[in-house]
Amino acid sequence: MELEVPDFGAAARSLCLGRGVDAETIVVAHLVGPGGESLPGLPISVAFDRIDGPSRGNRLTLTANTDERGRFAACSVPAGETVTLRSYVGGEWVDLTEFAAPAGELTYREVRFGR
Repeated sequence: MELEVPDFGAAARSLCLGRGVDAETIVVAHLVGPGGESLPGLPISVAFDRIDGPSRGNRLTLTANTDERGRFAACSVPAGETVTLRSYVGGEWVDLTEFAAPAGELTYREVRFGR
């Protein structure tokens, strides 16, 4: 079987709704339940420290709800910096995972919730 994977630029244009031309990184999270089913509509955030620009030194948080497939995409997360992925579960924000997103790459994290 041969799979064709789009290059970073094509993925950025598709996932970042036109903002992908300037995307340094893309982070995609997929939230799933204990049986592997997608979890749509869950609040999720990605937080990172700004390393340049007017917000330098401040923690920036991008928050949205997962889409109908249980996915969330964040564009232009600073490369090489620690990123914290969080979700609002059981009435509180919970840290799901931390990682560093490599420059010019799409970073994918699947988070499985147990019961």
